[in-house]
Amino acid sequence: MKKKSKKKTIQMSLEGAKIEDIKTIMDPLLNVELKIPKNGYLIDFITGNVVEDKPEERVRQKIEQFLVKNRGYDKSDIEVEKKIEVSIGRKKEPIKADLVIYYNGEPFITIECKSLIEEIEVYKNQALSYSILLALTNSKPADYTIITNWRDTLVFETLNPRIPIADTIEWIPRKEEVPKYLKKKLRVSEEDIERAKRTAITFTNPKRIAELFDICHNILRTQRGLDAKERLYEMCKLILVKLHEEKRERAGQINRFTTKALDQIIKIHGKKYNEEKFINEIFDEVKKDFIGLFNDVDKIELRPHVIREIVEILEPYSFLETGEDVLGVAFEVFLKETMTGKELGEFFTPRELVDFMVKLVDPKFGEYILDPACGTGGFLLHSFWYLSEKIRNTFPENEWNQRIKELSKYLWGIDIYRYLVKLCKMNLNIHGCGYENIYRANALDLIDDDIPEIEVDDRRVREKIKSVLEERGGFDIILTNPPFGSGEKQKERNPNILKRYELITRYKSGQKKGEIKPQIPQILFIELCIKLLRPGGRMAIVLPDGILNNLGEEYENTREFIKRETIIKAIIDLPPGTFYPYGSNVKASILYLQKKRNPDEEQGDVFAAVVEEVGYDRHTERYTKIPQNDLPLVLKEFKRLMGG
Repeated sequence: MKKKSKKKTIQMSLEGAKIEDIKTIMDPLLNVELKIPKNGYLIDFITGNVVEDKPEERVRQKIEQFLVKNRGYDKSDIEVEKKIEVSIGRKKEPIKADLVIYYNGEPFITIECKSLIEEIEVYKNQALSYSILLALTNSKPADYTIITNWRDTLVFETLNPRIPIADTIEWIPRKEEVPKYLKKKLRVSEEDIERAKRTAITFTNPKRIAELFDICHNILRTQRGLDAKERLYEMCKLILVKLHEEKRERAGQINRFTTKALDQIIKIHGKKYNEEKFINEIFDEVKKDFIGLFNDVDKIELRPHVIREIVEILEPYSFLETGEDVLGVAFEVFLKETMTGKELGEFFTPRELVDFMVKLVDPKFGEYILDPACGTGGFLLHSFWYLSEKIRNTFPENEWNQRIKELSKYLWGIDIYRYLVKLCKMNLNIHGCGYENIYRANALDLIDDDIPEIEVDDRRVREKIKSVLEERGGFDIILTNPPFGSGEKQKERNPNILKRYELITRYKSGQKKGEIKPQIPQILFIELCIKLLRPGGRMAIVLPDGILNNLGEEYENTREFIKRETIIKAIIDLPPGTFYPYGSNVKASILYLQKKRNPDEEQGDVFAAVVEEVGYDRHTERYTKIPQNDLPLVLKEFKRLMGG
């Protein structure tokens, strides 16, 4: 409310203001003239209204002036912040399209504006949904959809958006050329509209998924007899049902994960039929896609009213469009209450870091990728997304599906916790990737054939790992955030594991002389990962700063081992509080290494960066998205200086 009254006051003061009271400046980055009535505000070029001075707003002003001065559109042809009222179930949300260009009163192009530093690809589905939803207030959707930060641009045909048709704002035709670009018979189905609504509502706050899961968790607490892990497991089953229905909706079928569908089916079958029975009939369809994870008698063990409440909360949102690791978010929310801060720091890697690390190592199609502490599979999932996009941009369209299907054999994950392995397999599957190489094992127990396995589960996995080492020399890429165990209780103490590693220390005196001391697990993970890399292979790993900075024999030996075995490519210093929303105050860095091809290979320049902001609030316990994020800039600078 304060913002509205402030804007109104400024606008009223402009009516009686002299023209010289309004400053005119040039933005040095965008080379655009801006009118400033007061610090922190701009005058919109099209409407003349006072708006907040934000980076994305300056981009919009640049585009507005380009459309009028360079492309010949009248100001009346352009609508700024086009409002569309969207409702699903009981959820109502007003959305705003940044710019809509009209021709003869019908929408021609929707333009979504982002700041210069933002990566525009992630907003593709948001912008497309706005174009489609214009059909609610007009006779058709917009013919074209554009996402731009002025430097980078993507242009799509709204109803055929698989690949962009242009990558420059210069594509926009002059007004007199528009008839040549108009599409004939643009119509969208009711299913298209409903899917676009979910996408649009989701993108009004794309990071709200954690909040929704928190609400669902509170509802599930009311059902007695379920502990935290059981609540998580039941929630994941419901998430699978919702995703199954979203995929059906994409294929033009009715989405049944809605209160409307619940009401209709119960009305047809009568009072003896309820929400639990209906959702479990859909779950029976879901189970067919998860071979080995569910059996015939598995079902969703929730009361009908609980299912209805959760359906009502989740139905307006599109999980497929969030770009989120939704099972990973659910895991984070549901298990926070059962873990200490240090444990949370061990399990959760913020998605901004995961995305950055994947792009840093830049996986190629056909490279074997391993996370030996995979958790719910965040690194593997983001690698799958990254490679899928690379396939679409590299290979002919008729090869896309087959190559994307092949990705599962290149993605390897190991975790010591059975329920995490199960969640990881679900996670990959719901996003279109198989899980043939996801294993339950103690990763530290997988090297050195001369020592027998401690656990039976490890035997099969060791054979698989051994075949990769013998046939390929190791893995091409390792991406991981190993456990942050540093206290005495969290150190590895088993002598049968410790004796496999070089990076150990022995007691020097007393009765224990010669015996191996307990070791910090990250140190063992560093040695393990380097041994599992092929010569020339790449690794990005999250490490506590103590490993890189502390004095003491074990730390110095670790650093010497790293320098002996690898070429250090980059050290990215993360800010304090990076893991605070995940319950841990561990100060950490990202280390990017390449395993030496021969012992004489020399260390070259090392890229070093200090990150100040990571895209979310580091000072609150709840994950909250903020626009400030240095990681994309660090990545660009690394590519520029180091050549990728």
